[in-house]
Amino acid sequence: MKKNILGCLLALSLPVLAGSAFADCIKGDCTDGVGVKENRDGSTYDGHFRGGLYNGQGTRSYPNGTKYVGTWENNKQHGKGTFTYLDGSTYEGEFVGGDIQGKGTRTYADGSKFEGQFQGGEPVGKGTYVYPSGIKFAGEFTNGKKNGQGTLTTPDGSTYAGQWKDDRFDGKGVLTLAGRFVHDGQFAANQATGRGKRTFQNGDIYDGDWTSGKKNGQGSFTFKDGAVCAGQWKDGQLAGQGNCTYADGSVYKGNFDKGLFDGQGLLTLKDGTKYEGQFAAGLFNGQGVFASSLGVYTGQYKQGLRDGDGSLTTTDGRKYQGRWAVNQLQGHGVYTLKNGTVYDGEFKQGRLEGQGAFSGAGEKYVGHFSQNRMDGKGAYNFSGGDSYTGQWKDGRMNGPGSYAFADGGKYTGDFENNGIDGQGTYTAANGEKSAGTWKNNTRVGR
Repeated sequence: MKKNILGCLLALSLPVLAGSAFADCIKGDCTDGVGVKENRDGSTYDGHFRGGLYNGQGTRSYPNGTKYVGTWENNKQHGKGTFTYLDGSTYEGEFVGGDIQGKGTRTYADGSKFEGQFQGGEPVGKGTYVYPSGIKFAGEFTNGKKNGQGTLTTPDGSTYAGQWKDDRFDGKGVLTLAGRFVHDGQFAANQATGRGKRTFQNGDIYDGDWTSGKKNGQGSFTFKDGAVCAGQWKDGQLAGQGNCTYADGSVYKGNFDKGLFDGQGLLTLKDGTKYEGQFAAGLFNGQGVFASSLGVYTGQYKQGLRDGDGSLTTTDGRKYQGRWAVNQLQGHGVYTLKNGTVYDGEFKQGRLEGQGAFSGAGEKYVGHFSQNRMDGKGAYNFSGGDSYTGQWKDGRMNGPGSYAFADGGKYTGDFENNGIDGQGTYTAANGEKSAGTWKNNTRVGR
């Protein structure tokens, strides 16, 4: 506000208005009657006298422009009068023994005005102060300051109605900020402090503890969409233990930091999906268990994604145990299908990539993989008793290798697209050999 009441009222100290022993009566009867007396300080008194003293109605004017017009008693302002100050401000009201005391109106040079009770030149009791900006206070004063009950109103419609202490909101009150909120509760030093309920313009409501204008302590925040968050607050945000029930039916119970899920917590979605574990900055982070209609993951998370060691069991019977990175299988792991087929080896970006072993339905492959296929050097044991050791390409036998048949025969040489193709030697079970050029599993030349 433009002017502090106490600062304004410091100017109320009046000039010494008592009659001077060094004065001349320049007109009329200056003893017991009406006259004009000129004082050695340059001031003049024009009014009633009794016993040589100012008594009754009179005006005393100073060369600097200050002036008092009103009633006098034994050289002191007493009764009703108007004092005009050097800066043009005025006081109009009651005086006692030379002091401003009683009911009066003080109008300041900047246009602000106080109307009410005075004592010792300062506002006391009930009064109204109007500022040049249009701000208005009506209430109680002590020692020139707002103390007790009072209401402050601003031109934009904002109000505070409640208790005051030394010109500040202090105690029980209701603060209404136009277009923003209504706060009903305790205040200290102009700030919401203690228990209070704040209803925001958009319909949100916070009911709980406050410190220095911020949510601090226990409280509950109800959002306009029906969501409710309750728990421990710090500097305006949830911090510590709390719980939130959201409009979509999801529920979180656990720890918060700066308004976000942080620490140990349990998040349950409307469809029954659950995550229980560690959070950081609102995201899954650390050890946790995620369960949904698709399956259960138990393991490490990083910034909301599966990352580190973890196991996934799906409702259709699949299972993975191993390493993850950015929500994908990455590194060493064991993947088991519903039919019992098992892959034990390396993964990259969710695909079989690198060295691994594949077994199932009586067959087994040990070797290198690329893009989910056997690729590179590897050995395959077939369910019928055949086996192959050699090079693979795109999941097929391609390149040099050795194929052992269940009947004891063996081919060593070139392969293409799972067939014997190129230079090679076939050795029968009886030791007979056939070497040459092969095409589509048949020798076509020597």
